Amino acid sequence: MSKKSLILAISVLCLCTVPGRAEPRASENFVGLRYDCNELPSLANPVWDVPMIDPNYESVYANAVGGKLEVNVLASGSVSWSMPGEYGADWFRIPGKPPYTFLQGRGLYHYAYPDANNPWKTNYETGYTLEISTEVINSAAGQWGYCFYIGEGRSGNGALYDIEIFKDKITSGGAAQRLLYTGDLTGRQHKIRLVRFPGSILDPFEFPYVDLYVDGVKVYTLLPWDSDFETGEMFRGSWDQQWLYMGSLSGSARYHVKTDYIRADFTGPYEPYVTVCDGNAYPMGDFNQDCVVDLKDLQVMAQGWLLCSDPTDPSCMNCNNPANAEYCL
Repeated sequence: MSKKSLILAISVLCLCTVPGRAEPRASENFVGLRYDCNELPSLANPVWDVPMIDPNYESVYANAVGGKLEVNVLASGSVSWSMPGEYGADWFRIPGKPPYTFLQGRGLYHYAYPDANNPWKTNYETGYTLEISTEVINSAAGQWGYCFYIGEGRSGNGALYDIEIFKDKITSGGAAQRLLYTGDLTGRQHKIRLVRFPGSILDPFEFPYVDLYVDGVKVYTLLPWDSDFETGEMFRGSWDQQWLYMGSLSGSARYHVKTDYIRADFTGPYEPYVTVCDGNAYPMGDFNQDCVVDLKDLQVMAQGWLLCSDPTDPSCMNCNNPANAEYCL
């Protein structure tokens, strides 16, 4: 094949649609849940439920000033909220389990009140997007972090998963606490986005997954849990659970954060709309991100030809390793 033919073939590949790629959408245009941190979660609209043993903990360990929700449990304490969906957190209502619901009704002192009109509307068949803008002032090594826990639905079709945010990393929850991202999350607001693609957790042919973005850059893909290989971060629950949980999932969580907003779009999976190039986005095929697609981008693509970063393939590169930075986007 001549050099001219090779360049033409590569150009055609660049213009093809990438399978599973999400449409970009800025969080300001999300259709769904919006919490802009102008008041404490229990006073917001829509109101968050308060699952703490003592409801006064909210005002002790959190405040909402200047459009930021500040939560400080770095030295001691615990604080958390839940945004329930239709099924709430019914796993606390299984016979023989403790009666965590003390009062009936939204926004009161209870765990997560199930109601078909509740604002958390995830649908694994269409996918959804969640974005959090937060600054980590500090977190303690060896402890749990600022948690966001997602429950998707009923009868085990939806997944259950969570992320823990620290000053220098993001991990999954659970005993494994798998490392998803390393980087400085202090000093300013950082945008953390979860892009959930369609698919039932029970259907191996649909193969659902979640892309994790930090400040507009995709850093990790969460996959369904595989018990044979102990890989993946998305679990199937044997109980009904549909809600968003925010705060300290464990009493040993130690962190200090200021959150600017929490927004969700339940109409589908959406990549971040990155505002670069004088307020525009990078054009498709702009691998070196200089706002123009030219032969320099073909050079970048040629350098990575046939390289792989599949986390389930031991022969592939680990793009979280700084030593491989020149080969990873």
